[in-house]
Amino acid sequence: MRALEAMRVIERPRNDKFIAPRNDIEMKLYTLFSQLFLNVTIDIHSHFFELGGASLDALRLVNLVEKEIGQLLSLTELIRYPTIEQLAVLLRTRARGSQPQNMRAENLMTFRDGKRHLICIHPGGGTAYCYLKLANALNRDLGIHGIQAQGLKEGESFLPSFDAMADHYLSQIEHLISQPHILCGWSLGGLMALLMARKLQQRGFHHSKIIMFDTGYPYPEMVRCIPQMRLDEFKQKLCRFDGIFPDIREEDIDRYHRLYNHHRLLLTGITEVPHFSGRAWLIQVRDKEYTFDIERAAASWRQVIPQLVALPTSGNHWSLMDPPHVQKVAAMVEDIMAEHCQEMVEDVCL
Repeated sequence: MRALEAMRVIERPRNDKFIAPRNDIEMKLYTLFSQLFLNVTIDIHSHFFELGGASLDALRLVNLVEKEIGQLLSLTELIRYPTIEQLAVLLRTRARGSQPQNMRAENLMTFRDGKRHLICIHPGGGTAYCYLKLANALNRDLGIHGIQAQGLKEGESFLPSFDAMADHYLSQIEHLISQPHILCGWSLGGLMALLMARKLQQRGFHHSKIIMFDTGYPYPEMVRCIPQMRLDEFKQKLCRFDGIFPDIREEDIDRYHRLYNHHRLLLTGITEVPHFSGRAWLIQVRDKEYTFDIERAAASWRQVIPQLVALPTSGNHWSLMDPPHVQKVAAMVEDIMAEHCQEMVEDVCL
């Protein structure tokens, strides 16, 4: 125990850049750290003892890792691997090879729970970790959930169509849709949110709302020309968006690359965009660097979503979820959620 206390005074240089979790183990550890250390900013480089972890906190973490992750962690290992990133490498190395093949995955992750829910669907890369900065910028009483693509994990098969993806994702959130919620998504995730809300509407759920974060309108004449991305380009993209973790393998990168191109291939098959009669918001950057025309995109969306409201924001398509732009996005989301709750039964939102 004295060794644990001694670790608290070790000082290490910190990079001010926030690095979000990049795989499922990092995300689970992030959640456990967040339970132990309240009201502090945590990322994958957060050092357990520099955050204030003491002996009892270490014992709690060891117990939580066994309960929530299903692996044994010793206090000696925690001293040796005190950051989320380091612990994740240790636990992932142990877990490799234990996944059954052709599994049907649980795709829902909960950043935090609440009585109102923002359900964030993955963009083209398939991960939902990109929404963590948004979650940190939103009010703490708002439940934040991310839906990841099937096929990210070893042994998972890709879903064959956007329709199949929407059905599977809806099966993951059945326990949430009776409560105030908004479906949202960045880029491709916005299109998936639309498909899911449309299906809910067809099933008789008419209170679902959607937010699209800079989602381009999928003009059939444009999407059918989307090329497959080369592996070297994809690796550069992973590096640019902090997607490379220490123990990543070539087979991991290959799987992520194939999933990304699978989503691009599905986009080429779009022939029409479904209509949605519910309320929707398009939070749209004003940077002209992106490939679609801003005004044309909003007008096109309104043809299939008559109640769409377009809201301008700062940044570009790639920086939308980074500070300082994500704080502006969070403020818009909170305003939309407050408006949505006013339309729901009052005591559900309290």
